[in-house]
Amino acid sequence: MRGIPPQRPHIRLHDVFKNMKDILRRLKLERGTIYKHAKYRVGLLKPSNYFLSMSSLGLQVIYRLFNEADDFCAQRAFLPDDPENEHTILCYESRTPLANMDIIAISIAYELEIPDLMRCFKCIGLSPFAAQRDINAPLVLIGGPLSFSNMETLRDVADCMILGEGEGLIEKFCDVYRRHPHKSLFLDAAPKEIPEVWTPRTSHLIPPCRFVDKSVLPATSQIITPETEFGDMFMIESERGCHRRCKFCVMRREETAGMRLVPADTVCALTPRDIKKVGLVGAAVSDHPELLDMVGRLVADGHTVSLSSLRTDRISEPLIDLLAQSGLKTLTIAADGPTEALRKMLTKDVSEEQLMRAAQIARERNMAVKLYVMIGLPGETDEDMDEFARFVIEGFSGLRLSLGVSPFVSKRHTPLDQLPFAGIKVVENRLKRLSQKLRGKAEIRSVSAKWAFIEHAFAQGGPEMAHIAYEAVNNGGKFSDWKRALLKAGKNVE
Repeated sequence: MRGIPPQRPHIRLHDVFKNMKDILRRLKLERGTIYKHAKYRVGLLKPSNYFLSMSSLGLQVIYRLFNEADDFCAQRAFLPDDPENEHTILCYESRTPLANMDIIAISIAYELEIPDLMRCFKCIGLSPFAAQRDINAPLVLIGGPLSFSNMETLRDVADCMILGEGEGLIEKFCDVYRRHPHKSLFLDAAPKEIPEVWTPRTSHLIPPCRFVDKSVLPATSQIITPETEFGDMFMIESERGCHRRCKFCVMRREETAGMRLVPADTVCALTPRDIKKVGLVGAAVSDHPELLDMVGRLVADGHTVSLSSLRTDRISEPLIDLLAQSGLKTLTIAADGPTEALRKMLTKDVSEEQLMRAAQIARERNMAVKLYVMIGLPGETDEDMDEFARFVIEGFSGLRLSLGVSPFVSKRHTPLDQLPFAGIKVVENRLKRLSQKLRGKAEIRSVSAKWAFIEHAFAQGGPEMAHIAYEAVNNGGKFSDWKRALLKAGKNVE
């Protein structure tokens, strides 16, 4: 079966040479890139640009796991910087067109990467829908953090899916593929040999998300590069999962097999001495019982340390002093709900007192503050915006304050699943109300209410959403194009 020439779209040489310069420049700046030739080639696609994608620890872990198999090589590919004018996507390590790989493995982090996935398929000249792709086209494997909420939207796109955590499953996947090295053969064998891998064409029953034992942790960076959101940072898990029960979060305790801790000794031992910046990664890093010791040892070794999450009720002066010593200049915290009553509804144990204490700690150290809040929550009123504005003015006075505002989007597998979107106009009016009251007091950065509405449609939708995305993107990708595509599919649009 290996002798059958796979379906490959026409590649324009002009497009290949146009992309080469940026790829070669970026590769030259990387440390840890894996260059390898092997029998089976995996194009590891992240449907975001290089700058954002290389901040994904999960992507780097999958890259390493595929390359650890002797007869497999994984090469990275990304959403082009100008996808509307590109007609191919090249894999970085060999500059081979992505469409020429044996397997296209796609990592999806959240719902609004799906439109960019449609742009990627358009660039490489393959249909995004499995039923329309030739049997000799590359096998399309999809996984990533979206599997913790709603992979149903990609049912018609994937040939197969990995749901949950990939450690251990990638090895099984490679073993089955090397014994059945053609898409049709693999898809016949996979459901019997790897029950954790979902093949939508043979089963409508979605397997549960898979979680690994802490013995395989931690995940660590493979590639360090300055051309990423975190710039030359070595990322390492200090824990995985979460022990909290926030009702809006897909990483809550009931859904993620709890919190699996990595000992401080392990984190410190695996951190390269010659890397300056270290990022401790996890859904609840600041809940680690050895965090203060861990950060202290890393700082003493000359590292600057960043945390992916810092819970307000875990902030202490010794911890902030250590982080400040390592270069922290901005304290980032989340209120999540605008009032204490709404936070209690979310099972988010953050009090005004804790937030004000965090503000005071920042004030005493001349730090800036980033404060995050959700609006459009169930039961929320305009008066809640007034109350939040009052609290911000009183509690954060004298600080350089940046306020990040996100509309609430209900997700599958959470207690708030199936709740409707608050409304585009409602969210926009509440944001306007908040902005007016905080003018001159805080720099407000908000997620668009319109795109939050689209995210909600994906989060609560099914396979039809991929088809809607395909039509909207092909028609230009503006909100008006989404509106027409949603209405055509019989969806309510505000």
